[in-house]
Amino acid sequence: GRWGDGGNYSSEAAKNTVIKDNWLGITSGEEFPNKTSAFGVSVFNATNTTINRNRIANHEGSAIITGKFAENTQITENIIVGNGIAGMPDAIRLEGNINNSQVSSNLICANDGSGVYLFKPEGSVQIQSNNIKYNGKRLRRAGVYLMGKNHQVINNQITNQTGSGVVVTAYPDSEKNIIRNNSFANIEGLSIDLNTRHNAGVRDFQRGDGPNPPRNSGNRRLDTANRAINAPEFLSSEFIVINGKVNIDGKADPGSEIDIYRVVDNNKQQIDLYPAYSALGEVIAKVKTDDKGRFQTTFTNLQPGEMISAIATDPKYGTSEAAGNAIIKSVSNSEIQNPQIQNFENPTCTTRPVTPPPVIPEPTPEPEPPKPEPIRLRVPRNIHFALDKDFISSNSGEILDKIAEVMEQYPTIVIELQGHTDSRASDAYNQYLAKRRATNARNYLIKKGIPPEKMTIRSFGERKLRTEENNRVDYARNRRVEVIFFDVRGIDIEFENQEGDLQIEQ
Repeated sequence: GRWGDGGNYSSEAAKNTVIKDNWLGITSGEEFPNKTSAFGVSVFNATNTTINRNRIANHEGSAIITGKFAENTQITENIIVGNGIAGMPDAIRLEGNINNSQVSSNLICANDGSGVYLFKPEGSVQIQSNNIKYNGKRLRRAGVYLMGKNHQVINNQITNQTGSGVVVTAYPDSEKNIIRNNSFANIEGLSIDLNTRHNAGVRDFQRGDGPNPPRNSGNRRLDTANRAINAPEFLSSEFIVINGKVNIDGKADPGSEIDIYRVVDNNKQQIDLYPAYSALGEVIAKVKTDDKGRFQTTFTNLQPGEMISAIATDPKYGTSEAAGNAIIKSVSNSEIQNPQIQNFENPTCTTRPVTPPPVIPEPTPEPEPPKPEPIRLRVPRNIHFALDKDFISSNSGEILDKIAEVMEQYPTIVIELQGHTDSRASDAYNQYLAKRRATNARNYLIKKGIPPEKMTIRSFGERKLRTEENNRVDYARNRRVEVIFFDVRGIDIEFENQEGDLQIEQ
């Protein structure tokens, strides 16, 4: 609503608002602000709103959130980085009437929850051609989480997600959601996860519930996302290359269209919850099932050692989960090459433009210099907390400053911040307390200029005590955040479990 002439309040929705070419939550020097805002953009009662070409970062809640009435909202070509650090974690959270809205061509990176999260919306939205990566830094959520009907998720890249790629909820009823031509990599879950049996636990509203069994009853149509459309099944887990050709056969629901994907395993740093269901990489063929649900196609571009999967789509129901992996083999097996694990990518959301250097004639090549000796560093890897507290003490801040210096000097390093407690209080309370501790350590490092995409949070509560608790010092040792370093290539680091910031209760 808005205030009209004469100071009277009008419930009429705002129309045709354009929010374009702004920096929200970022200083002119591209630094973390001294004071953070709750949200970047809130569309509560408006129609035909355009949010275009903005940089939206560093908000306590979502970068963009809708409510009540937000028909025909167009969210396009924005850079959305590092939001949700203390509140609503999702980069874009769509609620209320969002019919005919579109989320397209955005970079959505290093936010604390999902890239796009739909919560009990009215109407449908199209999520298209977005680069959604390194999200779920605080909460392990899907890259895209869908509730409702007739949504389209197409042509997106969803990578390095601490949850599934796309999850469709089973409750409230959600169907006819089309999920096609997307590319996934390095996700901790399924590429597409359809919740089943009206599952409504906390995990189901965040990461999904894992692979579904084949539909064994018409009742499954009533309690499973996308009306329980079956995932395709290959007729074999192995297909043989003969004379350069490989024939692929399978079955799915009659009348559905099958997208066959080439898939690749996660990199070594990523948790692989379902190794039989690798991330869907690229579509390599599309075929229709016959009236009995069978499909068949022939490839000439698949090599021994490669793996494939497939999804099924029926407009009456939506898109299925993915089939289990099948591997391509040669007749003799002698040509088989194991699929290459993807090289570790240095997490980066944005880079500043670089002025091209002047063209200089190539000098005479010189002999390659010898490789330098590995750099040796000594780095603290933990900080400690007072009893039942989550704030960073001045001593702990000095330790985090040292970690920040190392990360600034060596930008390939990424870290995981693992929160811990002592064994007092309930398990649930300690899980929450440990998460707050890890979150505050992460937020401290963000304020020191460390990019959020280089940090992930995990909470262990009291489940991984460092020492037996025989006295107050032992309790203090267990109240900690541990910093786990990854990709320290070329750097010989000696990690130090320091105790200079122990906070022993009186």
